[in-house]
Amino acid sequence: MVKATAPIFALFFGLLMGLEEPDTKVFGSVILIVLGLFMATQGNSEFNMTGFFLVFFATVISGFRWNLLQILLQGEESLPTPMHVLEVVAPISGVLILVLSLLFETPWDGALNPFFDSLKGWEDISLLVAAGGFLAIGL
Repeated sequence: MVKATAPIFALFFGLLMGLEEPDTKVFGSVILIVLGLFMATQGNSEFNMTGFFLVFFATVISGFRWNLLQILLQGEESLPTPMHVLEVVAPISGVLILVLSLLFETPWDGALNPFFDSLKGWEDISLLVAAGGFLAIGL
């Protein structure tokens, strides 16, 4: 349910950065979207304060990122489409995720998923990752 507030933060940062003008129609649309998302995701779940703050912080940063991307696309002649931005951002993101995963996941301690014990497991994971990448680019 926390993630449903992402449009609010995107609008908030858009207003702060001067990308959006205050408009009651936009506010009304965002509120209706958020209410619909709240109703769709409402359910019984156990509350975890750490998880709540992690998701909340990720949602706030997501709204900020969307606005930075809009500024980047509007201001750069060399980045006319989102695919060009992806070309620039993806390698940096990939390296950062690799470093963080090596720091936090510690694959060298032998606690890897048994899926990686065989060559077939590595092939399946590689195909799964490639399929996800092609799907992400295709969308």
